Amino acid sequence: MGQHPGCTSGKGLTGLTLNLPISKVRVINRHTGGGFGSKNGIKQYHVIAAMLSRETGRPVRLFLNRSEVFMVTTHRPRTRQKIKAGFKSDGTLTAIDYEEYGRGGAWNEGNMRWASRAGDSIKELYKCPNVRSTNYAVHTNLSSPGACRGPGNTETLFALEQFFDEAAVHFNMDPIELRLKNFAEIHPLTSQPYFSNGLKESYEKGSNAFGWKRQKPESVKDGTKRRGIGMGTVHWHGTSGEPSQALVTVYPEGTVEVNAGIADIGVGAPVIFAQIAAEELQVPFDKVRVAYGDSAGTPYTINSSYGSRTTSLAGPAVRMAAADAKQQLIQIAAEVLKVSPADVQLKDGVFITKSDPAKQASFKEVTGQMGWRKRRHLVIGKGKRLDNPKGRKVDIFGAHFIEVEVDTATGSVRVLRAVLAHDSGRPINALTYESQVQGGFLMGLGMALFEERIIDAETGVQVNADFHGYCCPTALDVPDQVTVIPIETHDLSTNINAKGVGEPPTAGAGGAIANALYNAIGVRIRDYPITPSKVLQALKAAG
Repeated sequence: MGQHPGCTSGKGLTGLTLNLPISKVRVINRHTGGGFGSKNGIKQYHVIAAMLSRETGRPVRLFLNRSEVFMVTTHRPRTRQKIKAGFKSDGTLTAIDYEEYGRGGAWNEGNMRWASRAGDSIKELYKCPNVRSTNYAVHTNLSSPGACRGPGNTETLFALEQFFDEAAVHFNMDPIELRLKNFAEIHPLTSQPYFSNGLKESYEKGSNAFGWKRQKPESVKDGTKRRGIGMGTVHWHGTSGEPSQALVTVYPEGTVEVNAGIADIGVGAPVIFAQIAAEELQVPFDKVRVAYGDSAGTPYTINSSYGSRTTSLAGPAVRMAAADAKQQLIQIAAEVLKVSPADVQLKDGVFITKSDPAKQASFKEVTGQMGWRKRRHLVIGKGKRLDNPKGRKVDIFGAHFIEVEVDTATGSVRVLRAVLAHDSGRPINALTYESQVQGGFLMGLGMALFEERIIDAETGVQVNADFHGYCCPTALDVPDQVTVIPIETHDLSTNINAKGVGEPPTAGAGGAIANALYNAIGVRIRDYPITPSKVLQALKAAG
C-alpha cells in the first residue's frame, strides 16, 4: 500500500516527529467507505492518534463527530470565475481569457493548490488557438479547502458550460451544434492525438436517448411551473502512469488469489480485479479472491486511491500478473501433454495442443501438478503498470442531458430526468460503472442545488456544520429517471483499455442543470448552489 511522504521523513503534517522508518509502519485499511477527497494523505488527527498510541502503549481509536468532519477533513474552495471569449460570426472560437480567484483558507500551503485548480477544462476541452488562464489562491480566515470529487473541473465546467450556452443563444445555434463546431480532434495544449475520444458519440447517443430537441426559454409552462432542458459537456483528465504492482497466485486446487495494495473507497476494485484475473486465466469468477488493504502483505500499488485512477493504474498490473501466471501454467501443461510450451494454448479454460487439438488437459489437471508431492512450487505471477505509450493523451469525456421543473412561486428546482453518456474506455463491470455514473451525477446535483457552507463572517467558522443546516439531496430530490449510456472506446493507453469514471459525472452535472434551469425560466443564475431564494431573487430582478 502506498506510503505518504510523511512516513519516510517521520514527520506528519503537524510537524510532530515519529522517527519511524517505513519498515516499522503497517497500514491496515480494508473498508474505508466513501472518501471523495477527505481521506487523502496524513492529517493532523492521524498523527495525534499515533502519538497517543506511542505514549500509552495501547491501540488508539479516534472518531470525528459530524461537526469536526465538516471543519477539518475537506471541502471545495469557493471560486470567482470570469470568462471572456471571442468568436467568429459562424460560432468558431478564436480566443478565451479566463480569470479565477479561489478561497484558499488561512493555512496549509499544500492545500492552497486546490483553491487555484479551476481552469483545466478552459485550456483542454475546446479547440481554441488563443487561451489565457490566470488563477489566484487567496488567503482568508477560514479552514483550508481540499480535493473533493472532481476538483477543479467541477468548478470550471459549471462556468464554462453556461458560457457556451449563452454563446449558443447569441448565435441562435443549438448548444450541441456550437460544441461540435469547436470540437478538438487533438489535445489543444499538447497537439497530441488522443488514445480515444468518445465525445462526439456521447453527444449523439445521449441526445438521441434523451429525445433532444431545441426549445426556446420559458416555452413549457403549467401554472407556476416551468420546464426546461439543458445539456453540458463532461471533461476529466486521464492517468499517465505510476509504477503499481500486483501478484497473482495459482493454487493446486485451481483457485486464484490476486494480491494488490489498494484501499477500496467504493470503486469496487476487489470485484474488478477478480474479473480481470478470471478473464485472463479463463477461470470462473468465484475461483478468484482478492487480498488487499494491508501494507504488510501487499506489493506497492498506487500512492492513493484518488483521481478516478484505481482501476486504470492497478488493473493493468493485475492483468500482467495473471498473464505471467498463465505462461507458467503453460510450461507445466507442456510437460503434462509432453509437447513444447510453444505448442500449448489456453482456450476456454482448457490447455490445448495447437498441433493436435484433441490432446488436452483441464485447468485443474495442470494446477494439480503443483502440489508438494509433485515437488513443484506455487505459480506466482508478477505484474506492474507500465507508463502510457508516448505521443498521445488520455482524457475522459461525456455529455449530460437534463430536464428540470421550476416552481416560480416557491423557487424550488427539481431535476425530472437525466441522460448521462460517458466515454471511460472499456467498462470492466457494468453494474459498478452505472452506479459510479449515477452516484457521481447525484453528488453534482447536490452541489448545484443544495449544498452550501454558511460561514460566520467574523470568526470564519461554519455555522451549519451538520446535516440539518447543510442540505443534501434525499431520495425525494433525485430524478425519477437517471439513464446511463456507456460509450465504449478502445482506449490503448493500458492493457485493459479502461480510463476512469468516478469523478467525471460530478464534474459535468452543475453546468447541465444550470442550463436547463435557464431554459425553464429565461434567467441565468451563475452562483451555486442554485437555492430557491436565489431563483426568486433572480426572477424578481428580471421583472
